[in-house]
Order: sequence, then C-alpha cells, then structure tokens
Amino acid sequence: MSVQVSKHARKRTKQRAGLGKRAAVRNAQKAFDFGVKHSETRGHLNGYLASIRFKNKTINNIRVYHRHVYLFAGDVLVTVLNLPNSLPQVFLLFWELIYLLTSAI
Repeated sequence: MSVQVSKHARKRTKQRAGLGKRAAVRNAQKAFDFGVKHSETRGHLNGYLASIRFKNKTINNIRVYHRHVYLFAGDVLVTVLNLPNSLPQVFLLFWELIYLLTSAI
C-alpha cells in the first residue's frame, strides 16, 4: 500500500525527525511497513499509544519507528510525534534488531 503524507506531517517530520520532503515520504512508508503496531506493544508504551488514540478519533493506525510515533488515518500520515524519554528504549532497540535480521535474510 502506498502511503501519502499530509502537509502537516511533512512539516512535523522536518521539525521532529530532521527529514526533508522526499525523505519524509520514504520514511513514512518504512514506518507503515516495518514499524511496531499498537497491538504489538505492552506496558507503558501501550498505555501511551492508547491515550493518543483516544484523543484523536480519526487516527486508526499508530506505528512506532525509530523513536518516533507515526499517526495514520488510513494510508495518510497525519503527524509525527517524538517518543517520550520516559518510555523504555530497550523495546525499540529489540524491534530494530529484528528488522535488521529479517531484512538481511
């Protein structure tokens, strides 16, 4: 599925992840394909993502990818949030390691 990036999401990707317009589209596609889904999380991270979902009723797809939270409405990236430092980073490193191992095969 091809991901589209809204104007607001491009602005937030540049501001929070430091990526330009074309890189924002590529990164959004990678986040959609390889990011950690809300249903795959547990503990504090799951609670944080659930609170985001309840605040935004149009968001139906949340992914965590490279220490950022990507909020999608269908296949449109709506915005990008920084992952709070209070959440365990070990979980994210684990998923990045799994991605590297599966992409090498």
